[in-house]
Amino acid sequence: MKKLILLTLLVTSTSFAQKFQWSETSTTIENEADYKIENYFYGRLFKLKTKYNQETFNKDVLVDILDPRDDFESEVVNASLEQPVMGLNMKTLIDLFQLNEKNFVYFVTEFDKSTKMNELFWMTANIDTGSKTKHKFITSFAGKNGVNPGDYYVAQSPNKEFYVALKVPSYDKKVNQKITFTLIDKTFKVVKEKEYEFPFSSKQSGNQQLFVSNEGVVFMVKEIELPKVKPYKSVYIWNPSTDAVVEETLKLENDLQIHQLKGQFYESDFYIQGLYTDKNSRDFQFNVSYSGSDGVNSLGVVCAKFDGKGARKYLTLNNTGKINDLNIKDFVFSGDKTWALMDHMFVISKRRPLAQTNMKIINDYTYSNNGIEVGLINNTTGVLEWLHSTKISHPSTTNDNGDLISFMYNVTNEGVTLIYNQHISIYQSKLPILQNYTKTGKLINSTPLPNTLPNKYSLDNSTFVKVENNKYMVRCKLGNSAKYGYLTF
Repeated sequence: MKKLILLTLLVTSTSFAQKFQWSETSTTIENEADYKIENYFYGRLFKLKTKYNQETFNKDVLVDILDPRDDFESEVVNASLEQPVMGLNMKTLIDLFQLNEKNFVYFVTEFDKSTKMNELFWMTANIDTGSKTKHKFITSFAGKNGVNPGDYYVAQSPNKEFYVALKVPSYDKKVNQKITFTLIDKTFKVVKEKEYEFPFSSKQSGNQQLFVSNEGVVFMVKEIELPKVKPYKSVYIWNPSTDAVVEETLKLENDLQIHQLKGQFYESDFYIQGLYTDKNSRDFQFNVSYSGSDGVNSLGVVCAKFDGKGARKYLTLNNTGKINDLNIKDFVFSGDKTWALMDHMFVISKRRPLAQTNMKIINDYTYSNNGIEVGLINNTTGVLEWLHSTKISHPSTTNDNGDLISFMYNVTNEGVTLIYNQHISIYQSKLPILQNYTKTGKLINSTPLPNTLPNKYSLDNSTFVKVENNKYMVRCKLGNSAKYGYLTF
């Protein structure tokens, strides 16, 4: 077992001290470009990576497992649905959710050609071993054919006691769109279903985001595009106890539009926090990364709050003035306030010529970022109390998920700590910068952290995983080479 290299920095101008420890050996980074990556720590680090595979028409699930007890020695587990030797698996993994630690539930669909029913199943999988249970049936609805069977969308409640499956039938512009909410309990039994008909066809129906509370109340944020009207969003709330579906519009005055949002539950309430613009949705970039950046100039922060039964408490617009390429990093609750953490990340996708890729669709993603925005929202009113901007400068990066040009954050009862990279030159590694803010908006310090990284390596902001109080697992990169270690506050 190799020892960790210890690099220590004491910030003498403040009461803060940071200590980095890095592994002696390096590992090669593979299969991360354009993957959605979630990190979990249970004695070892589990990097869960998911991505749609256009060759198998299914979702790949790969798990990088790193053991800090053995100098971060790594192994890879393929937790995808198994493919037959000949042909393709007709079942499609549409989503997965954590049950406990290393155990996950997979939601899988399959179109039955004989009955023309689009069926939904569940199965469990262990991301440590890759082992899976047999699939079990949940529900179904009628589809047109295997090419156009309709869609399922699934969400999990924060306490993991409920799931909601949204059934969206095949596209039909001639009739009003009908959907079905299916409430499912933690044993994956159907509790209740509710069909709902919109006063418009599938043609006017856009993307939707689905949520379900700890009490089983369903919230759906849906994009609507009616003729001669600028697109807008509405929230549809289904309370199974009353069996009513209620629409609460998020249509803003003066043709403003919500172009990015995050919905989440806190205590017994549901919050929507996002960004709004005066641009038309047709002006948005079509290729959007997992970060959600869309290249639209934001005008402000929008906040909405609903109680546990779905009644709206407020819809508040916070004008920030025009901010280019603003992108949501996260909205993090802290008592009666919410930290608004954003950056100026912009992602451009460009398809490679098919003739050069053996007719496979391969996109190159270019990431740019020149600033960070941090602010604080009052949960009672939705008012953005303050917003602080930090300008940074980076050359653009390609196919790395923007890991070096975003930032890490740590929220405490006292405030928030940010760590981001500052570009020095193409011959030097990026310099980590640490900032601390109080809840009153005071910037306590903005301190460079020199001599804390292995030679020529730069801090990778994609890995910041809590292993114990004030101690986080981190990663630094040099091309496709990475070193893992710890950051202690």
